[in-house]
Amino acid sequence: EQVRNCRAKAGTTNVLEYVDEGVSGEFLDRPALIKLRQDLRDGLITKVICLDPDRLSRNLMNSLIVADEIEKRAELVFVNGDYEKTAEGKLFYQMKGAFSEYEKAKIKERTSSGRRGKARKGKVVKDYHVYGYDYDAELGKLIVNEREAEVVKLIFDLFTSPNSTVKGINGIAHYLTQQGIATKRNANQW
Repeated sequence: EQVRNCRAKAGTTNVLEYVDEGVSGEFLDRPALIKLRQDLRDGLITKVICLDPDRLSRNLMNSLIVADEIEKRAELVFVNGDYEKTAEGKLFYQMKGAFSEYEKAKIKERTSSGRRGKARKGKVVKDYHVYGYDYDAELGKLIVNEREAEVVKLIFDLFTSPNSTVKGINGIAHYLTQQGIATKRNANQW
């Protein structure tokens, strides 16, 4: 949705897209952002369209650095409101960045607190998809999956008692694949 809105704002199909999916916006070391900054230095870009300032970074200092780099070489445009190049416009931009950073910190604080509370009650904090177990969300516990537990025992036996046909971790993975034993996520290759 964010990309679609940015494309609409561009009003052209002659665009380069820089999308860091699944990478925290808190850091500058993001592959697409690094590429954007390099392309700016190389003069490939005349305009950068971004949904909102917090999409550049959820860290105010980093957001200001990136915005400054962009504005030295290209026009910076936001889908959700542009900021005038005035003292007031810059102040509003900085305030919005500070609020974004605060919001991220509060979300992190709340989720950490919730996880600690679950852990104190002896509950599993998150379903990590552990082979040999199923996660019971209602109980917040891992329950032994008997079928997978047999495979875990087999893996243990193969690892601790190597034989001439199955050796090491890779050998075990090949063996399980050849036997048609599915992984936790039902993949047919280990």
